Amino acid sequence: MRSIVLFAKFLLLHLLNAKETYKSPKQFLESEVERLNKANTECSLKKITRRAIEKQRLTFLNQDVDHPEVCFVKYLVTESKDSLMWSALGTIYDKKGKKFTSQTNFCFKQASKLEGKFSKYISEWNFLGPFPIGKTEFDGDPIQVYGDIRNLSLSRYSGKEYYSELMSEAKVKWMEIKQRKLESIIQISPSIPWNDLVSSLGSLGITEWQGWLVGDIAVNVDSTLLFQCIGVSTFYVNDVQLTGDVYHRERYWFSVHLTRGVHTVYVPIRTKVAANIKCSFKAMKKTFEILDPKFLPDLYDGYIFGRYFTLPVSNYHPTKWLKNIKITRHGGLSSMIKVKAIESSVSIAPGQTRPIIIKLSSDSLVTSTCKEGGINFEIKISTSEGSETMGMNLRCRGIDQSVVFSFMNHDGSIQHAATIKPIGESKGISYPVMLTLHGTTVPPQNQADSYKYMVNDEFIFGVDGMWLLAPTRHGAHNWEGPGLLTALRSIEALKELVEEASWTKPKVDTEHLIIAGHSMGGHGAWHIATHYPDRVMALVSLAGWIKKEEYGDSNLFFKHDVSTSHTDPIVKLIMESCISENDADKHVSNLKGMPVFVRIGAADKTVHPYYSRRMVRLLHEASVQVQYTELPGKEHWWWDTSKTNDGGAVNDEPIRDFVTKHLLTNQKGSCSVDGNCENEEGWSKYQSSDTEFVLSTVNPALGSGLKGLRILQQIIPYRTSDIKVKKEGEKITLITTNVKRFELQDSSIRGIDWENYDIYIDDTHYPQSEISQMYQHQLHYFKLRDGKWLITHEDIYKLGERGPENLGPARRIAEKDFILVVGSSGNNEDINKLLLESSVYIANLFLLTSDTIANIVLDIEITANQLENKNIILLGSPEENKFTGDYLSKLPVRLKDNSITLGTCKYTNQTNTGLFTLAPHGQRNLALILFGSNKEGLKDVISLAKPTIPPMTRSPFSNLLPDYVISGSESRWKGPGGWQCAGFWDNEWKYQQYLSSCIC
Repeated sequence: MRSIVLFAKFLLLHLLNAKETYKSPKQFLESEVERLNKANTECSLKKITRRAIEKQRLTFLNQDVDHPEVCFVKYLVTESKDSLMWSALGTIYDKKGKKFTSQTNFCFKQASKLEGKFSKYISEWNFLGPFPIGKTEFDGDPIQVYGDIRNLSLSRYSGKEYYSELMSEAKVKWMEIKQRKLESIIQISPSIPWNDLVSSLGSLGITEWQGWLVGDIAVNVDSTLLFQCIGVSTFYVNDVQLTGDVYHRERYWFSVHLTRGVHTVYVPIRTKVAANIKCSFKAMKKTFEILDPKFLPDLYDGYIFGRYFTLPVSNYHPTKWLKNIKITRHGGLSSMIKVKAIESSVSIAPGQTRPIIIKLSSDSLVTSTCKEGGINFEIKISTSEGSETMGMNLRCRGIDQSVVFSFMNHDGSIQHAATIKPIGESKGISYPVMLTLHGTTVPPQNQADSYKYMVNDEFIFGVDGMWLLAPTRHGAHNWEGPGLLTALRSIEALKELVEEASWTKPKVDTEHLIIAGHSMGGHGAWHIATHYPDRVMALVSLAGWIKKEEYGDSNLFFKHDVSTSHTDPIVKLIMESCISENDADKHVSNLKGMPVFVRIGAADKTVHPYYSRRMVRLLHEASVQVQYTELPGKEHWWWDTSKTNDGGAVNDEPIRDFVTKHLLTNQKGSCSVDGNCENEEGWSKYQSSDTEFVLSTVNPALGSGLKGLRILQQIIPYRTSDIKVKKEGEKITLITTNVKRFELQDSSIRGIDWENYDIYIDDTHYPQSEISQMYQHQLHYFKLRDGKWLITHEDIYKLGERGPENLGPARRIAEKDFILVVGSSGNNEDINKLLLESSVYIANLFLLTSDTIANIVLDIEITANQLENKNIILLGSPEENKFTGDYLSKLPVRLKDNSITLGTCKYTNQTNTGLFTLAPHGQRNLALILFGSNKEGLKDVISLAKPTIPPMTRSPFSNLLPDYVISGSESRWKGPGGWQCAGFWDNEWKYQQYLSSCIC
């Protein structure tokens, strides 16, 4: 009986929902007018205009209007061709429930007839701004004090005023911006007297501003759409956070499944002076797409020389993982080339774009003649959702030309570099490397080919007696962090490739380098040489700057930031401690004994000579031998210094003479430039003759020491440490500051035979016999304990302590191969969905900002053993991610009663608390944990990944983030000023007040 009643109710409901069928828009509207009149509902608007009813729709979404459909129906009686308003009316009926299913269906059907399945583009945008913003990646947003943008945008037609110091009378309102065509760029240029502001405040940084762009999309049939926003780092479709295309690469699209209705795109803008943004969307025609490789290695004299390339694969399916990806040879002209995917099992999350690494190989010479068109071949990519084929072309370069090769990087990504073999090389000889670092946007081959000069009407490319190596990496790394590690890895990769290539004559000596660079590369040259001096024979810095935070307005530190008004000084100190390791001027003492060549054009307006002059002063103060030149009339770049084709800005005669003078000769199989292997000068000129020097270190995780002396641990981490060294006869005295542990090793350049000396460390004396005995052990360190220095052979990492391999700050999580482990164990499906979406956002952000490959896996689909040799990023609390609890137990963090406790401080979920922290993973690796006490807290810590510094963007979690951050409800408004706590763990992963901003 009960089943019959239920069936009768279902049938009645179905009949009610299907009782109306409308033959035309006119009939529908007349029927609705009649129904609404009977219900005594009236339109509250005095004048029915499109703006007025759109405002009423937004008010309805804010639950302040009961029957907006009355005014919509009356509007459509006269404006029946307005497709967006039909979609809006359908959305209103849909929100009213199943009783209005027939009305809902008709409205979307009519909208679909007029417009199609979805809007072609957003014709009307609304903009709120401009507001001030600083250079820090996570500065505050002033509108957040009034509420979330999703709520504020509902009153975009209300005329409400907000406040900004950039505008006259400090007031801003929502304004409309029209997009006339599908391909149009949205241009936003606020009416601000920029020249007056710059002049009065003495800073170009004031021209940076932020704001919000909001627009609606009508979707008339449930659809999966692909979105792309060019010129921004992040945007949102409803609540889904997507990665923007800030570098205008124009090939990445990200999918969102949308049900029928009016949906909203929210675009946070950060820009200088004016914004130019292009947001597009299109239908998903297939569930995955194979994108062209960004680069391919060259054939070198007919042989495969770089063995890797990547094919980015986009998974557009809204829910399915893309699996079973296989790569095979499909055809082409060359049957000699073999291809193989190096990963046996790859899964790509819904919405993720992930490069697939492919290895090239050949058993023999691929081609005996290098033709202009190169070599063609095809590969087939098979997946769980289908397959595609793609044609490839390998360019062929001659033995005397620059050649581009690819290599496996320190973080598991594939990068590339250009190289030119030594001029005047001999078979079997190992030659040093001249590492040349390019400036912004310069491709590696262009950098390598700039090392040329003309003799007898012919160009000579390369460097006498040295391999020339020009690496690159996408993104705003400034040759710091991932840029520096990529440059160093390229040296090892070149050696590996040359050793594998039996057909190459010269070999590679990776321990003897000359570092050179121009512009951004000039800073990179300072940076590498000051941190790895024991590998550097000489340094050439051309038009380089010292630190990004003081270079023009590039990365001003707390100058015009919203958060400046809210941030405690200790938080600034902690953030600045994260980047001080990149300050070349703080490490000039490490260059003592190294020949330095500094040059700049006296008329350089891009990098003012001030920066070079400042470094020259500091170098002289540190007793470093430096050759400095300002060339009159020369600007930032030139091809000809004193005569046509003489080598120009990076390779003219003075630079060539400097390089030749300081090139290693007669060292273990190396010969002089003229081929003389009997030269007696050789190695002796790289022996240390300095009687006094100072090793300076801000973070032991970066660098390899000076003259074999390396700091491994600090008393107070992330503070400046130094060791002052003085040689007197058979005695060496070391005076330490903020040093807890250090080591003595051999150095191939300017080294000291430490085991032949008596060593005095502060007040501790070790005779030569004990030092010599210490060297019999593979591991040997000096450790400070109770004010006395002890010799120890303990492994730092086996003690569970922190050393160079597992120190912070947070950005070091991506300095090894890493994996994103996403929580899926919780009972809250909304949180599980947000965790997966957030992991996809982070992975895509890594790809678009630095070409980093980020693997994503669900916590329930991987074991702890499979994570052993990688760094890991854990998303989700212990209730949401099965791994998080184990890693939190290694830290002084406790979760209890919906609160987070650190030390004596307790943070509850009422403050939208989010936790972002490094944790130990095994002995030498790192874990990064992100979770929130609720959805908003989780969103706050995920936002710390967003690294925008207009007009560029860094790699996620880079630059200013310390070991841990506890966010709070005011983080979005106040930026770092809204953090509840931030700081560093000590050497034993313990909490210390002096390393933290916590106040409780």
